[in-house]
Amino acid sequence: MGSLNHLEELLFQINNLILQNKLFDEDELLCSFKVFGGLYLTSCAEKYNLIEPSLSFKKKISKISRAFPTLYDIEIYDQFSQIYPKIIEIRNKFGNKIGLDPLGNLYQKILTKTAKQGKGIVFTPISIIKYILHQIGFPNRHSIKDKQNIIDLSSGSGLFLAQAIDLLIEQNIEKFTVNEIIDYIQNNVIGFDIDPLAVYISKFNLSLKLIERFKERYNLETSFTPNIYLTNSLAKQGEEDIDEVKKAKNQHYDFVVGNPPYIEAKRMDKLTKKICLLNYPKAARGHFDVYSCFLELGTDLLKDNGKLGYIIPSKFLSSRYSKEMRKYFLEHNLISEIVDLTHQNVFRPAVYPVILILDKTRLKEETIKLANNVDYEELQTMSFKSKCKYVSADFFYKTTNKTIFLPDSTSLSIIEKIYSDSEYRLGDLVRFRWSISFHRRGLREHFVFEKPVSTKSRKFLGGKPFGGNREVERYGINWKGYYLDYNHEKAKGMKNNFPEIDIFISKKIIICQHALRMRATLDAEGYICKDIFLLGHLTQKARDLNISLELILSLLNSELFSFMYSIMYSSTEITGKYLHYLPMYLHDLPFIIPDDQQNELLIQKVILLLEQEQLNPVLDEEVDSLVYGLFKVDEKERKYAKKHINQYLVK
Repeated sequence: MGSLNHLEELLFQINNLILQNKLFDEDELLCSFKVFGGLYLTSCAEKYNLIEPSLSFKKKISKISRAFPTLYDIEIYDQFSQIYPKIIEIRNKFGNKIGLDPLGNLYQKILTKTAKQGKGIVFTPISIIKYILHQIGFPNRHSIKDKQNIIDLSSGSGLFLAQAIDLLIEQNIEKFTVNEIIDYIQNNVIGFDIDPLAVYISKFNLSLKLIERFKERYNLETSFTPNIYLTNSLAKQGEEDIDEVKKAKNQHYDFVVGNPPYIEAKRMDKLTKKICLLNYPKAARGHFDVYSCFLELGTDLLKDNGKLGYIIPSKFLSSRYSKEMRKYFLEHNLISEIVDLTHQNVFRPAVYPVILILDKTRLKEETIKLANNVDYEELQTMSFKSKCKYVSADFFYKTTNKTIFLPDSTSLSIIEKIYSDSEYRLGDLVRFRWSISFHRRGLREHFVFEKPVSTKSRKFLGGKPFGGNREVERYGINWKGYYLDYNHEKAKGMKNNFPEIDIFISKKIIICQHALRMRATLDAEGYICKDIFLLGHLTQKARDLNISLELILSLLNSELFSFMYSIMYSSTEITGKYLHYLPMYLHDLPFIIPDDQQNELLIQKVILLLEQEQLNPVLDEEVDSLVYGLFKVDEKERKYAKKHINQYLVK
């Protein structure tokens, strides 16, 4: 292990030289990467006999810097002339025995450090990249001949493009000369990123891939400059863009790939938000996320026969801000495929990704391929055929929100049948709305108390700090004894307006926003509610049809409605597999008007359930049975729904 100790000492010396001499004007991380990246690329060239070992260190650096001019600042490398040979000696002497590539290992360490320091460099697993490239059809046998072009609008570490040229070289190394392939890459493989570190890493990874793939065939006399540009992709007419970038932004592409950044509007800087609102009318809506703008941009940049492959958050499938994008994709039948990777922990916690493939060549009648809960091994071997379902774009287009979900065969059959039979949507008959919010830290203490403090004090659900939402159960309220001082003027003066009290005093449904199964109850006592609960009131249409809140409550608390919601809106899943029950999604659920007998039975049983101190499981099951019957769900389908609930919606 002496070699490893010696290596650590050498690496420590390199780091000290970087820090002591301030070799670059950039930050320490970029500085380190340029030094170690340059040394590593030099060592790879030497490994494949592209550089004569007998040359002096200075001549080695000089030779490779001419081959990759954008990666090297040769003036700084003199200080490493004594250290570099020692590292190579360790690699040559011990590398085969202990799997040691000193500079290669260090290169990986620095890459990992960039991610840990929040530098915006995100590593997409190679299995995902390979799958996306395969599904969009890049490379193919016409790629070089037809000069097909490909772009990554947020190249990050450059792994998408590096893998693309890796496959391209593998496919064409015996058909074209090295120079022909390199010439194709220089003119048709393009990447953008807003971060200088990401641009450098992308350039480095593409250059490294050429040496690793061509090995002894590579000619260092050929100068290679990767088309990775420092620019804000979203700024369509960037004032500071060089001519090459302007040209790249104004052309169209055969293939667009990538893992766009995920930044919610509330965390976005003002300039980025302004650019998005100005340029992306379909994507920049409401509380949008920047990835949706990259999706609109990528789609706009496609040629008429172009294809796009992204990995994006699953919330795209159902979020309000993505509705116009989904509507556009469904109207034009652009979605070829969606692969669900939400349970694979691909990125940071609370990001549940899906692979999205768009294809502009699709015919109107072609179905969308949907693959649910695919794991890495299945993706790598493409062995998830049993998880794939093919659904018409028209089916999703029928929903008000244009929600896209990934059902299995049985779920699809149940939901398709129910929607076909439904006369109304739940939102036609009941409107859900938000309740009391405290918009700033410390406001709660001015209004929430453990006893009445004025004539305006009202019983308050959600008053206990960090108390969760268990005050509302299915058919029951467990009030914890807190009161809200419902003082309109005081709230207005503190810039925290309260809604009109009428929405609380009137008879209403209360439903938990975050839960596994839906938890809802009926309130006629006038409880005030915090915004962890939604309030539901009948519409005029419901009154005209003689629909009661009790009937609506029976549906919300039923197994069937929790089952449908968890399938259709699984993309609302938050930490702990809890679902987010939101008005826009609840409103889109189907509704069938019961006959008089069904209606009377359901109302009677709901009234009995509301009178019980504890949930009566027999009555609860009877309501479930009646709801299943109302929606014509057969016995086999009922068992399937029950199994799903027991597996996913019960702790």
